[in-house]
Amino acid sequence: MSLPPVEIPLGAMRFNSDSQKLEYFNGDIWMQVHTVPNSPIAARGYFHGGAISTSGGNHIEFVTIATQGDAVDWGDLPTAETGSGSGGASYTRALHGGGSHTSSPWASKNHISSYIMATSGNGVDWGDLTRTAYRIFQGNAGDNTRLCFMGGINPSKVDVIDYVTIESSGGATDFGNLGATWELAACGSNPTRAVCGGGNRTPAQNVDTMEYITIQSTGNAVDFGDLTTGRSACGGLSNSVRFFVGGGLASPAYRNEIDSTIISSLGNATDWGDMTEAYSNFSGVGSPVRGLFGGGYKPATGMKIISYFDLTSKGNAASFGDLTGNTTNTSTASNCHGGLG
Repeated sequence: MSLPPVEIPLGAMRFNSDSQKLEYFNGDIWMQVHTVPNSPIAARGYFHGGAISTSGGNHIEFVTIATQGDAVDWGDLPTAETGSGSGGASYTRALHGGGSHTSSPWASKNHISSYIMATSGNGVDWGDLTRTAYRIFQGNAGDNTRLCFMGGINPSKVDVIDYVTIESSGGATDFGNLGATWELAACGSNPTRAVCGGGNRTPAQNVDTMEYITIQSTGNAVDFGDLTTGRSACGGLSNSVRFFVGGGLASPAYRNEIDSTIISSLGNATDWGDMTEAYSNFSGVGSPVRGLFGGGYKPATGMKIISYFDLTSKGNAASFGDLTGNTTNTSTASNCHGGLG
């Protein structure tokens, strides 16, 4: 039987037989010891795809997370898309999967694009998802070797989870199922576990539900806890300790709350702070210490704002800069997200 936290000395070491990782105690929780090299570039956040004004976008742009300022053009995806695809990354390679080619009628797609984050240029075709879908969960649901794509719609909501091995191009593989058919949720991960929350489930309702999966296994998602309020089209991001969900739509109102929960435990989320304003359909990306939300939508208005907030202490978001244009429903990638430790 393990000792209660109050009896564990600061800096104690252990081997976690579940995750197969060496960990140390930081006085509050067990943290993974880093045994992989850092990314060859500074901590960056990438935004790609989505709707620019009323048309689809194939742009890829990035920011340096530790600084403030406007996003910079990086290159292009192979095709333009307007609906919500999903993205993620290893230390070096970013992927973008799913989405929609057009806004009316929706024409969902299944292809996955890839690019190397340290070198600017265009994305290339990588492979295919197991199904065509848009409104896939937004945020990174993976670690350095595996990325999961969760939920979505085609033409109705699905409960599918599939996964890819990031450095091995080709098709996705079935992982398991969510607890219900589900779209427009947020997700994040630590090196062991991916968590999703919020979104719209069948029957059509915005929910506060959170579920999780163990990234390096397969199987169905398991109940985690609840957000502070039900909302869909919210933004998600994480560091290796906490999963954050911001904003979203709780019909008919737009939300500005930022919720947080510790990924390694189970339980309900708590309030972390507020966004700069209430809106939805934006995307999140983070480093170990800072989270960014970019783009979004509020009634009849696309947005290009990027805001940031501290992931180590509670507080409200502040202005960071702007994307290159008004953009909704982008996907994101980072070379320093929570799934990388």
